[in-house]
Amino acid sequence: MYGMMSDINNNTSTVRNVFFIDPSQTVRCILIYPAQNGRNISEILRMIDALQISDSDNVATPANWMPGLSTIIPSPNNYIDLMNNMKKNNAKNCMDWYLCFSKENDDLRRW
Repeated sequence: MYGMMSDINNNTSTVRNVFFIDPSQTVRCILIYPAQNGRNISEILRMIDALQISDSDNVATPANWMPGLSTIIPSPNNYIDLMNNMKKNNAKNCMDWYLCFSKENDDLRRW
């Protein structure tokens, strides 16, 4: 049902899948690893943290995000939302009108 049998090999060998299923039984993320390679526990824990903060704070997490780093505030849908975002969030936390971060962070300088 979750695709844990490899269609590529067309046999019964398993592939190493990690499923993130939320309390409402929705599959939120699937990580698939080749049978010959182990899973990355640090990435699994990072993904759990990212899913939880995205849900609780209504934000997105950028590539390589780790707990404690800035998150991405959802892009505004209209001009009024844009102005509210700019007032609410310090403009120096924004890379452009559609890309604002939750806080000033050294991460922003790398963009």
